[in-house]
Amino acid sequence: IITLDVVESRHIVRSAPHRGMVLPDGGAAALAIFSRLPLEEVQSYGGAVDDPSFLDELARTRTRGWSLNAGAVSAAATSIGAALLDPGGRPVAALVVSAPTERLPRTKYAAIGALVHAASLSLSS
Repeated sequence: IITLDVVESRHIVRSAPHRGMVLPDGGAAALAIFSRLPLEEVQSYGGAVDDPSFLDELARTRTRGWSLNAGAVSAAATSIGAALLDPGGRPVAALVVSAPTERLPRTKYAAIGALVHAASLSLSS
């Protein structure tokens, strides 16, 4: 998964990938996209479909409509994402909000997740 665009925060300390950066399989973008794909396809992209915790996270993401990466890629960063879908319901991209963990605490996950999910629905074809 490759970062296509980034909108930077005005904060001095921020957490954002740069354009063109290849994102890890355990990140919020990958989880959002993988949650909408058949497991065989997830496996073909290198997803750990034999890992019960990975499968549980995909199920949680699918159910609530947004993914969460709370320090899995970087201990200092938290990301929440949702898949953008084509007219047939296949994921074609992901919308992700990332921030330093201290500015995106657990108490904000559901509210930010709902906003990201709503934005992804309005952007999906």
